[in-house]
This record gives sequence, structure tokens and C-alpha cells, in this order.
Amino acid sequence: MLKRLSLCLLLGAATIYATPLLQASHALAQESDESGESAATQPVVDESALRYYARNRDLDRLEAEIRRLRAEHPSWQPPEDLFDPEGAGGFDEGPLWQLFAEGRYAELREAIADLEQETPGWEASAELLSQLELAEAHQRLRNAAEHQQWRRVIEIAQAQPALSSCERVDNAWIIAEAYVRSEQPDAGAEVYRSILATCDEPNILIATLQKASEVLDDQRLLPLDQLVEQRLADNEEAAAARAALQRGRLAEGLSGDQPLAPQLLSTLEEQARSAQDAEAALNLGWYYAGQRDWQPAENWFSLAHQWGAGTSAIEGRVQALMRLGRTSEAERLAAEHAGSSPAVYRSYIGLLTQRLGGRGRPVNLEVAGRLAAYADRSRDATVAQALGWAALEMEDVTAAEAWFRQSLAWRENENAAVGLAVVLQRQGNTEAFNQLASAWASRSSRIREMQASGGGTSPAAVALERGEIARCLRLTDGAQLSAGEREIRGWCLLEAERTAEAMELFRSLMEQSSGQARYAQAAHGYLLSLLQRGLVEEAFHEMRGLPLPAEQKNELLAQALAAKALAAYENGDYLHALRLIEVHARLMPLPYDLGIVRGWAYYNSNQYQRARETFDRLDRQYSTHDSRSALQLLRQRELK
Repeated sequence: MLKRLSLCLLLGAATIYATPLLQASHALAQESDESGESAATQPVVDESALRYYARNRDLDRLEAEIRRLRAEHPSWQPPEDLFDPEGAGGFDEGPLWQLFAEGRYAELREAIADLEQETPGWEASAELLSQLELAEAHQRLRNAAEHQQWRRVIEIAQAQPALSSCERVDNAWIIAEAYVRSEQPDAGAEVYRSILATCDEPNILIATLQKASEVLDDQRLLPLDQLVEQRLADNEEAAAARAALQRGRLAEGLSGDQPLAPQLLSTLEEQARSAQDAEAALNLGWYYAGQRDWQPAENWFSLAHQWGAGTSAIEGRVQALMRLGRTSEAERLAAEHAGSSPAVYRSYIGLLTQRLGGRGRPVNLEVAGRLAAYADRSRDATVAQALGWAALEMEDVTAAEAWFRQSLAWRENENAAVGLAVVLQRQGNTEAFNQLASAWASRSSRIREMQASGGGTSPAAVALERGEIARCLRLTDGAQLSAGEREIRGWCLLEAERTAEAMELFRSLMEQSSGQARYAQAAHGYLLSLLQRGLVEEAFHEMRGLPLPAEQKNELLAQALAAKALAAYENGDYLHALRLIEVHARLMPLPYDLGIVRGWAYYNSNQYQRARETFDRLDRQYSTHDSRSALQLLRQRELK
């Protein structure tokens, strides 16, 4: 092969007809001659790559190379014999360039060495050697980045500055990230700034800002955002991308411990107001709620509702009003919108039941009246049994019996059965009590204990451990449970997907808990309940203030981020989905399903190389139908 290659160097390629590009180049050359500039004044320029592109009719690269050479040598003009290999002295480096184009760099090195030995006086063109060295450095750079050898990436980049040109902007992104990952964020920001200041292609500038947003903090990102704004002032695509990134920073702020930079926050608020953006206003409300800054939270929730955000804004505003001590206003708002959303309804009932009293607290008669009216309309068994306990607190046994029986009529539940059992004992109605106990003894450990005056420890924990959820719920369906038994019941309710009951139970355990361990377990259950119900924003908000272990917090946060990322993807906000997935990946490894979503989010946002890398990695690890199909689609696209 090498001998054939040697012969090829001495052979001229077939003549290629001149193209409009070449004709234009000739015209420019004639103009130069007419102005007094002769061929003798032409600079010495390595045209080997130019001739290779011409020989292969690679007009796009030909044009790019002409632009490059003119930029480096302003007085240079393309040769008239560009498409004639004899014009290059009779040597045809085409086969060598072909090896280069195919990425066979080791073979190319070997071929050059053999040709130098076989052909005295022959030397490879400076351009070929320069491009080969650059390509090899590119390979080393990518390999180091793939293995996260960030300091090695920096060393390679410093030795070969040409790696980070606008034509090789993907290398520049890697180098910038390497500086950031090596705890040199200022140097990384400078690489991003250099790209934004020197490159002209709008898509490159937008993509660079997106890349920077993945690794830089707000303080370092804001000047880059401003630079893009200056350079692409009238570009609608750039404006949309910047706005999406800023919304992504806000979304990340919902889950992070650090507040947003004041300048970024001010920008987001200004954008939300000018566009009357309901979603942005809602996110700002939850952000301020997470910061425990309740007055601006309430303001933004109010604006979000005015601009059409729906019931989520009502939920947030009710919470904010409660935290501000404006309880009556919160109740009126929740009552007004209780019929529009199950979540708002739960908030309203929760507000009322918190104020109702009972079980050792004075009963609020006004609240009791409102709850009674609502229970009659909604036929809510939970509200009815709460009213029964309140009546017991007031020693109104008759009313208590009525509410407990009503609760059982609407829905059989052990809380009401236990309450009725207590009422019958107080009345001394032994016959009625025994009838009730016989009916519920197999379903209620508390009623069995009342009947037997003792009874030992509930086997509910064993049932939970064995996955016998129905049995666990039967064993813990009582109103007089211990804190430990109530906690067990909470986990059983979660397993049974009765999340509303679980949420209320865990919340009451948090309020009544005296020990740190018990509180942490109850808080964990409460947050899981919120997430299972889809109340992700509320979970974010609550999580920030709960004293949970970091590992536990990260696990819950990852679940919430996954839910939000899937929602963003389904809504077509792929960049937002990618940002949330990136935050998730920093907390813990991505599950397979979320990895697939990440790949398709890259694909749908036209980041095809990153999509391919993602699916390649998933296919190597899992090799599923999804990963193989995605790779096949990408290959078909590349062939078009």
C-alpha cells in the first residue's frame, strides 16, 4: 500500500472543471494584478489542503480554506491552476489527505515516514503536518475529557492553542469545562468569554452560553449573558434561548440552597412583569417561598393567578398567607377556590381542621359550624370523624355519636369506628359496644385492645415488612394509636397509594413529635406523600426547611427533579428538562428511564452529538430496544 502511495504522489489527479467559487477567485486575482500587484509579490502559502479540497470537489471546505488563508495572508489570492494537480509541483498528497479525512492518523504517520525514506528530498506539506498534529491533539483532548482527566485536558490545550478556535468550538467547550471542574472557574469563564467575543455564528454563541450555564454560577454567567445580548441584540432565537436559560436558573434555584444572584433575580422579575408570564411568576413565587421570604412569594403567587397560572398559584398563595399570619384571608381564598382543585380543597379542609381543635385542644365552634356544613355537602367521612372527636372534646356525646355514625355511613373507616366505640363505652351501652367490637375486632387492633383491656404490641410492623399492606392498614386503623403505630400506618398508606391520608398523618406526627429521629422519619414520609401526589413545588418548598440528613434530602430532591424534568420534556421545554436532569445527575446517578429522556431532549434541541453520546453510553450499559432504535435513527440522520 505504501509503494502505491509513493507512486500516487508523482501522479497528477484528473482535471476538475472550474466552479463559480474559483471563477470569482480568478476575478479577484485579476483585479489585484490590474492594481499593480504581481505574482512575484504573492506570499508563500501552503496550499496543499486547498488543492486536496479542490480535487475532491469539497466546495464547502474549499471555500472555508480560502477564507482562512486570506485572513492569514491578506495579499494572497487563490491560484488559477487550483484544480490542476500539476500546478502543485506534480506531487499529489491526495492519498495522504484521504487517510487524514478518515481519521487514520497512525497509518498516516507511518505513510509519511515511509515516503520520506523511499523518496529522497520529499517532505510532507507543512499544512498536512500541522493538521495532523492538531487532529492528534484533538483525539488526546477528547480521550482525556471522556475519562474526566480535566488537568490533562488543560495541559493539552495549553500546548496546542489552535484546538480552541471557532472552527473547533466543541473543543473550546471541553477546555472551558475542564477549567471549571479543576476549580479554576474564572479561567473557564474566560474561555467562554473568548468564544463569545470572537466567533460570529449565532448558533455557536447561543450554544456556548448554554454550555456555560451548565457549569458556571450566576456571578460568572451573567457577564456572558450580557455579551450575547449585545452581540445578538436583534436575534429572536438568541432572545428565546436566553430567556429559557434564565428560567432554568430559576427552576434550579427552587431546588438549591443558594439564593439567586440579585441581578439575575431582578432580570427574571422584569421579564415576568413585562410579558405577564404566569409560569415565570409562579416559579418566582415558589422560589421566594423556598427562601422563606413570604411577602414577595405572596405577591408573585397573586400575579401568577391574575395571569392565568391556575390553581397551583392559589395553593402557593394560601400557604404564603398562612405563613404571614393572615389566616382569615387564607381561609377565604381557599374556600373560594375549594371546588376548582382537589389540592386547594385539601388546603381548605386542612386549614379548618387545624383550627377545629379537639383531642386535648379547645374546640373552635365557628370553624366546627363551617366544617359541618361542608361535610354535609361533600359527604366527607374524614371531616365527619374529625367533628366527632371535636364533639367528644366538648363532652357532647350525642353529637359525637351522630358524627361518628355518619362518617361510617359515608365510608367505613376505623377512626370513626374507634370514636364510636369510645362514645358507647362512655354511655355505658355495653350491648352496642360488644356488637361494634365483634364487627371490628378482626379489623382493628385498637378496638380489640379496648375490648380485652390490653392486648400487646400490634403486629402491623411485621405486616409492613412482609408487604402485607391490607393487613397493616387493618391493624392500624384506629384513632388511639401510639406515635409508632401511627408512623407505621403512614408508610402503609403510602404503599397503598392513599397519599392524602398519609400526608395528613405524617404532618400531624411532625407537629406532635418530641424526638429528632421520630420527626425526621415523619418529615421523610410527608415529603414522599407530596411527591406521590404530584405536588413537586410544594415538596421543594417544604424540603428546604426540614432538618433531614443530606443523603435523605438528596434522594427526595432527585425524585422531585425527575418528576419536573419529565413534565418539562412532555411540554416541549427540552432545555429546561436538560437542566433539571443535570442537577439530578449531580445528586446521584441517573436511572435508565431518565437517561433515555435526556438523550431525546438533546435530540429534540438539535444537540445531536450529545444525543449520540448519551444513547451510546446507555446502549453499552443496557443495550435495550430503546437505545438501539435511537442510535439507528441518529445514523440515518447522519447519512442524509
